[in-house]
Amino acid sequence: MPTYTPPIRDMQFVMNEILNVKDELAAIPKYNEVDQDTINAVLEEGGKFASEVAFPLNISGDQEGCKLDKTTHAVTTPKGFKEAYDKYVEGGWPALSGDPTYGGQGLPLVVNQCFYEMLNSANQSMDHVPPASRMAHTPALHAHGTEEQKANLPHQTHQRRVDGHHVPDRAPLRHRSWPDAHQGRSLARWHLQNHRQQNLHQRWRARHGR
Repeated sequence: MPTYTPPIRDMQFVMNEILNVKDELAAIPKYNEVDQDTINAVLEEGGKFASEVAFPLNISGDQEGCKLDKTTHAVTTPKGFKEAYDKYVEGGWPALSGDPTYGGQGLPLVVNQCFYEMLNSANQSMDHVPPASRMAHTPALHAHGTEEQKANLPHQTHQRRVDGHHVPDRAPLRHRSWPDAHQGRSLARWHLQNHRQQNLHQRWRARHGR
């Protein structure tokens, strides 16, 4: 039977012996209270979630797949995925590196990425959804948004994206979908907006090495 063992010791070695995160984080004001015990606790609990919740659904999820109801256009995920996502949200995993202003935990990205490395290794299908929320509130808004855009985003909406309760649609960043006629936008305006969205996604990928 397939198994997944989280590489926690390897991650600790890289962060402590190679990256020296303890001293590096101590020099950054917003992270200077993040100690080794906190990082280890996140890695251990994240490893448990990946191996005990996500991994058991890896094979069955691929075999069953998502189902589209062509009448209602509702999409049903494989058995167990909804319950697993509920546990993902309840555990606070979507908010690891999120802005504390909006309910995030404010942990360093290096810790956040360790968790998602384990989640992606345990069940890549399940890891397809969280990036939508992460892109919405982390690089897209905070790195490239204007102060006016940040101020105009309803606090509750943003918080629910940070904590995982609201997953935004990232299709506009991935596909050149033709605009709906009822939106009333001219073709030129739509192309300009689509171009900006693609540039935003490309800058984010370049910045994070993806």
